[in-house]
Amino acid sequence: MLRWFLIAVLVAGFAMAAVIAPQMISSSNRATDDLKFPTITGENAGPLPVASVDHEPTHAFEPMPQNAEGTHVWKISNTGKADLELTKGPSTCSCTIANFKNEESKYVLKPGESTEIELKWETRSNNGEFKKSASVLTNDPYKPSIDFVVQGIVRPAVMVLPPEQVVNFNNVSNDHVNSYDLVIYTSDFPQLKVTKVSSSKPEYIETSVQPLSEDERQKIMDQRAQFNQKEPIFGHKVIVSLKTGMPVGLFSEEVSISTDHPNPKQGPLKVLLSGKMTGPIGCYPEVLRMSQVQADKGATMLANLVVRDKKPVKFEVVAKPEGVNVNIAPADPAKGAESAGRYRMTVDIPAGTKPGAIEGPIVLKTDHPNATEISVPIQAIVLGTK
Repeated sequence: MLRWFLIAVLVAGFAMAAVIAPQMISSSNRATDDLKFPTITGENAGPLPVASVDHEPTHAFEPMPQNAEGTHVWKISNTGKADLELTKGPSTCSCTIANFKNEESKYVLKPGESTEIELKWETRSNNGEFKKSASVLTNDPYKPSIDFVVQGIVRPAVMVLPPEQVVNFNNVSNDHVNSYDLVIYTSDFPQLKVTKVSSSKPEYIETSVQPLSEDERQKIMDQRAQFNQKEPIFGHKVIVSLKTGMPVGLFSEEVSISTDHPNPKQGPLKVLLSGKMTGPIGCYPEVLRMSQVQADKGATMLANLVVRDKKPVKFEVVAKPEGVNVNIAPADPAKGAESAGRYRMTVDIPAGTKPGAIEGPIVLKTDHPNATEISVPIQAIVLGTK
């Protein structure tokens, strides 16, 4: 009987412990939490500063040209009940706070006071997406840092199609005119005009300017839209024509285009024209390369000049690099090779030539009606003696 009584007492004790223990633990935790992590409210924190900005701190600007400068201003106010301290933070562009004096980096706004935050940025040579920012640090516990951001699209003030500013004509014949339409355009100056076009060889390169038609303008805008370039364009076509009779051989010339765009840093646009001009007279090899020529021995190279229509031609050397001798004669006069239109050009670098690089064209003048001039590039390296 005593045993059953003791068992009943133990069971009742365990049941009471199961009820009381969680309450004690919970009470203990609450006491500990209150001790280590007190709740701060506006009532017991004291007066606080409040940093308020008059509008969204991110400014999206309209498309801007390269080498331009922009500014945007925000007003920051202290709408709290304690002094607001402003400190210059990290920046990727010029940030100006109106009331900062000299080299000071901190400014204090009394309750109710305001000041201006001005961001200045330079587009420089950026092309495409542009984003700059500057931070202002504050003692507002709910806004310790304010990031002011400017972002948008930057493009060259005046642009060219093709964008590489290189036109490769590849292989073209000099017995007819070869033309290419360049496009000169802008996004921020609708009244753009082409004021001057010049070339490195005006006797063979002719240019003319025409306004872009509405269809041409829309076609270019549609192409640009595929690359997320949605700005409007305004511009002109510059038609570049290689006239008949242009010298046979490889060519590399330049066209310079000036406009009236008001950007003071917008200079003339340079477009490279390159390719190979073929005609009734060909030179084989097309480029004369002479490497490792010993200065004390010199070197000689032979090239063949072939007249396609087999007419007899007279050649005159009118230009050549310094230190090079050039002679042209029928390939085999005894066999009537002259009437067959085959000639041999001998290029000689004499012994005693100064060491260094020799590079430039050998220019030949002819009496052929469709090939009055031929240009043959030569590249040589003359080595000094040990």
